[in-house]
Amino acid sequence: MEELRSTDILDSEIRNETKKKAEKIVDRAKETAGSLLSEVEAKVEEARQAALNASEKRLQTYEKNVNASLPLEKQRYQISYVHNSLVEAINLYLEKAGEEGRFEIIKELALRVKNIFSSETQLYARTIFLDKDKVKKLLEEIFGKGRVFVEEGSINLISDETVELLKFHEGIILQTEDRKIKCNLTLDEKIREILDSSKMELALALFDGRLPL
Repeated sequence: MEELRSTDILDSEIRNETKKKAEKIVDRAKETAGSLLSEVEAKVEEARQAALNASEKRLQTYEKNVNASLPLEKQRYQISYVHNSLVEAINLYLEKAGEEGRFEIIKELALRVKNIFSSETQLYARTIFLDKDKVKKLLEEIFGKGRVFVEEGSINLISDETVELLKFHEGIILQTEDRKIKCNLTLDEKIREILDSSKMELALALFDGRLPL
């Protein structure tokens, strides 16, 4: 009987000791789980904050680029608007001048280059939207008879040199027979020259002394 009692006591002590160890293990597991959970929450918050910061930086960069580009866009618009307005006014002037008036401009260009060519040089001319016989007569008056060969050309001869929005492209491409010297006697050439040298003065005159904002 004494031995059975001793066995029960020992068994009870073992159970109690095991229970205590199990409770300690559970407590440590809870502490570890809590610690891990806190770390996870901290990392999630850190990641969230990093994402917010990155988004904020991207937004700031975008706003900076947009704000920086606005003055440039405004300037491009102003330049385009002034150019378009000037060319529109020039179109009206050339339209009112009629064919004869526009031909007189071509004649002035031809007279300007008269001294470029020697008196013996043979010349080769191609017309753009002009009567071939009329051009031949003009060039013979300026350079002399028997020196100029004239044939009809097309707008393709100056397709890369036309003034944007200009409606009239009459002219003469004049060059030496060997093609070493070439002169563009065209309305596009004249209008480009005017715009390059006097755009500001013309714009101020067109807009009554004040450019559009």
